[in-house]
Amino acid sequence: MRKTNVSLTSLKIFMVLLLVFFASGVSAPRALALTDSPVITNVTPNSGKLAGGEILYMDGKDFAQDLKVYVGNKEAKLITYYNATRLKVEAPPGDNPGTTDLKVVNPDGTEAVLANGYTYLAPPVLIPAITNISPNSGKLAGGEFLYIDGKNFIKGLKVYIGSKEAKLITYYGDTRISVQAPPGDSPGKLDLKVVNPDGKEAVLANGYTYLAPPVLIPAITNISPNSGKLAGGEMIYIDGKDFDQGLKVYMGSKEAKLMTYYNATRIKVAAPPGDNPGTTDLKVVNPDGKEAVTANGYTYQAPPVLIPEITKISPNSGKLTGGEFLYIDGKSFIQGLKVYIGSKEAKLITYYGDARISVQAPPGDSPGKLDLKVVNPDGKEAVLANGYTYQAPPVLIPAITNISPNSGKLAGGEMIYIDGKDFDQGLKVYIGSKEAKLMTYYNATRIKVEAPSGDNPGTIDLKVVNPDGKEAVSVNGYTYQAPPVLIPAITKISPTSGKLAGGEAIYIDGKDFDQGLKVYMGNKEAKLMTYYNATRIKVEAPLGDNPGTVDLKVVNPNGKEAVLANAYTYLKDPAPELTSVTPSSGLLAEEKEVFLSGVNLKPDVKIFFGDNQASILAYYTDGYMKVKAPVANAEGDVDILVVNPDGQSYKLKSAFTYRSTSDPNNRVDTPADVGSTKITNIITPSGAGPINYGYGDKWRVDDFVPVTFEGEVTDQNGNPLPNEKMTFRFLGHLKAEGIKQMEFVTDTNGRFSFQMILPAALGEHVYALPMGTHYYDIVEIEFYEGIYDATQPSSARIIENVTDRDVYHYGLSILP
Repeated sequence: MRKTNVSLTSLKIFMVLLLVFFASGVSAPRALALTDSPVITNVTPNSGKLAGGEILYMDGKDFAQDLKVYVGNKEAKLITYYNATRLKVEAPPGDNPGTTDLKVVNPDGTEAVLANGYTYLAPPVLIPAITNISPNSGKLAGGEFLYIDGKNFIKGLKVYIGSKEAKLITYYGDTRISVQAPPGDSPGKLDLKVVNPDGKEAVLANGYTYLAPPVLIPAITNISPNSGKLAGGEMIYIDGKDFDQGLKVYMGSKEAKLMTYYNATRIKVAAPPGDNPGTTDLKVVNPDGKEAVTANGYTYQAPPVLIPEITKISPNSGKLTGGEFLYIDGKSFIQGLKVYIGSKEAKLITYYGDARISVQAPPGDSPGKLDLKVVNPDGKEAVLANGYTYQAPPVLIPAITNISPNSGKLAGGEMIYIDGKDFDQGLKVYIGSKEAKLMTYYNATRIKVEAPSGDNPGTIDLKVVNPDGKEAVSVNGYTYQAPPVLIPAITKISPTSGKLAGGEAIYIDGKDFDQGLKVYMGNKEAKLMTYYNATRIKVEAPLGDNPGTVDLKVVNPNGKEAVLANAYTYLKDPAPELTSVTPSSGLLAEEKEVFLSGVNLKPDVKIFFGDNQASILAYYTDGYMKVKAPVANAEGDVDILVVNPDGQSYKLKSAFTYRSTSDPNNRVDTPADVGSTKITNIITPSGAGPINYGYGDKWRVDDFVPVTFEGEVTDQNGNPLPNEKMTFRFLGHLKAEGIKQMEFVTDTNGRFSFQMILPAALGEHVYALPMGTHYYDIVEIEFYEGIYDATQPSSARIIENVTDRDVYHYGLSILP
């Protein structure tokens, strides 16, 4: 055989022809793909801040998909692979300012390095400066609101006037703040200083002036009114000038109560009681001792001598037992007076004024006329001779004209209306020998009683007895009916099926249901929840033994029963189901925390990763739980099997991946990388979607039922953050027990879904609608990066950029 030599040039020509052949549309074997070493030709920009995050555009050639880019020894995040000549990446944080290499590494290991290709810039040193203070002066007591303009103000700064810190009111930005001036020690100018958190400061020498308080010398120009009753209490308006807050007012030697300080020119006081009629000085004294006096400025008037007089009494007669309400008209009635009918005092009901009062007549001793007397507190009195007459009580002989109804059940309890005449208050009613309970005394012609229980069926006398012993009898006036024999029947039950665990509320319709009945489902008694009437009851289904149909039986207290065969079906518990596993991979010996989402996961469910059982760390609801992935011996995908106590199971194929090393495609979680959190949906029994209860659009959640929260977590640039461990906190209003905390991990798309059961709402807010009234709370919610620990709050970072800061916590609705 002859050996043939092929030159390198011939080989290149052959490869070019082969490429042309492939380009003509004929499919080429993938094993013949060629690669060259990459080259970096340009980076824009070639510098950025030390904190990283700069977007860099890299030009060159032979960039392969799935390549990696490094700035120094740190991997840069690949944002966009445009083609083999252009990339977009995000610079990682730098360790120190200065230049560093840029490196591109293709998947086949070939690489390109641009020496000193990128420069980390040192952060600028910000020196604050003050350009203006408005206002630049204020009262010595402090409290003035100042606006300070300048530059390089950093959030968290402090402001001092002299040696005292001013309270920061608002940080508007790096060029403006507002503060409240502290109290000064003495009038004069002081330096104003702004100190940034890094210690850099700006000082405006003599920038703020504390003003000396003015010296106020009061003067009185007018007193209105300038006279009043000796008992005091008159409201007096005093006009003048330089009245200072905290002043005192004296009328003679007595201090007047300051009612209102309007301003420096007007005050209002209440006159104190005077000692004697006549004029007295009025004096205003400021807190600094400066005073103004108006000699004989106020006159106490002598009280008039009032002689009462009676002109009319209505009514002027009443029953001997008293209690009649009397209106007495006249004049010069003084509050605190007393009224007598004969020698007995009448109870004062209302003092309308000096011309009218009302009293209640006391009991009389015997029928006849008596004097009525009004006595004022000063002893002056008025007497109307024979002004009031006590009437002799009538002799009442009762009579019965009608009894409705005139029959009822032997057990008693029937409401009976009795009509007639001369029924007196305090009467008693008897049916046979037993007293009936008086329910209502309407008037002398009608009463209502409750029938007592009878001894035997049949007719019996009904008797009304007045307090004086006079009585009326209706012979055979009332009939006790023999109780019917109730034979129950069942016509309908709703619902006709329910879960094996029982607890279903079942409405049973039929007839002749008697109070005290019992209900059985199969061989187990159902709890009677409500006896509505003889045609409807409500029971609670007991625990079933096995899935399938059972008879329903109603048994009256008399032993009569009704059976509805195969009336109710106990359903088999629904099978469990898994919908998501987050995170979906972990190291062989890591025992990673994994969150499972699904439905119908019972509290004592068993979880298997492949053949190994997982430990349950937290059971939140039947749709959300946290487990510890068991240790595994070999890499690869395993199924996750869930098995409920009843034996029903569900297997999620290849749901979790065991690795010996970390997945290179997984994002490396770094501190403070979460930019925002967004709630995209809340699934709750009362309905989905934000609603407005008068405080703006907010999501609504329910209590005591599973509530599902769905959303997404992104970084500072809006990119999804996979495998991010987070904490959600529901800050309910029932003290500590109202706070609910939930952990979750985002999936590979940065999304989350978790389920929790919330505590009761207090109903602090009310929202009225035509259909009813809603009672609800407004509860704050929080998202944290990491796991929040109340004993170490700094262990997690609260996320400020969130779509929702609170929710409506729905309690109940009351329908009209």
